[in-house]
Amino acid sequence: MGYYLNSSQAFSIYESETKKPYFVDKSAMLRELIPLVDEGNNHICITRPRRFGKSVMAAMVGAFFGRGQDSSGIFKNLEIAGGSLEKTENTFANRNSSPTASNITVNYDYRKYINQYNVIYINFINPANLSSSYAGFIKSIEMFVIRDLRQSFPNVDYWNELQLSDFLGLIYEETKEKFILVFDEWDCIFHKDYINNEERKKFINWLAALTKDKGYIVLSYMTGILPIAKYSSGSTINNFDEYTMIKQPKFSEYFGFTEQEVDMLYERYLKKMTLVLSQERILRFGMMAIIRHLVRDCTIRARLSRLFLIIVWPVTGPRQAHIRRLPRISEMTRQISGKRLL
Repeated sequence: MGYYLNSSQAFSIYESETKKPYFVDKSAMLRELIPLVDEGNNHICITRPRRFGKSVMAAMVGAFFGRGQDSSGIFKNLEIAGGSLEKTENTFANRNSSPTASNITVNYDYRKYINQYNVIYINFINPANLSSSYAGFIKSIEMFVIRDLRQSFPNVDYWNELQLSDFLGLIYEETKEKFILVFDEWDCIFHKDYINNEERKKFINWLAALTKDKGYIVLSYMTGILPIAKYSSGSTINNFDEYTMIKQPKFSEYFGFTEQEVDMLYERYLKKMTLVLSQERILRFGMMAIIRHLVRDCTIRARLSRLFLIIVWPVTGPRQAHIRRLPRISEMTRQISGKRLL
């Protein structure tokens, strides 16, 4: 168990989330990742704004697949353990015939996948060494990962001056061991003050060298804020299937809260707190008014242990469009209830 390789960090983060009173189980997403793991050499990137739960989901992926710590005690009580997966394949009688769908049911027992893979889990916001230069940033990451690899695979014949991608390739050639890469907030480096345009290109090339056309990769799972195209033009890292809020809605239900989940959290809150009817009406109307205006547009975090709500984006970034909406929502709430919510 190392610092980045098969570490306990992802497990610790996700375990703490599952213990919180307003935890929402989104482990069903793993059902969509398992077939990709079976295929191997798949690369996906989930891009969402801040506060959509990207880091929690990245920790879940690392905790589930990684060998660092036994996480069966967590996932046995979650949705991933409650059913089987179905895979639909298209079969063709011959080239000239029209396709007919043949449903082939494949039972994916989650226990065959949990804690079975070497996972390199890196949150790029918090590298091991808080460097003030691009060279120091990359060096600290490679130094810790290579250290972990040397400790986990001591019988592999290494030599100095190897790049990280070379280390992983050498391990694969000698042991046939493969890896899952979980890179959370991969693009945060582009927002560092000390990074210039040339170094941004270097980072894209570094990422491509690490992930593109590599036999040692089972799955690359990345999260970021902006689409890859914002940083890379051409084919440098075109090996990633990218899922955004607009162009690729797949996985959308696992990031942020759906209306049904907000209702569920509200009901959970009512069971936890004793509210008088007037307070309940204010909270209920305020929550639904906000949802109607902002759902799928920004994240709503309900401070459910208090009698008010906080809109997260205005306090995490310059989202003036949403800030302008708040007085209108507050006024609507006041007109109905006679009291001011926001």
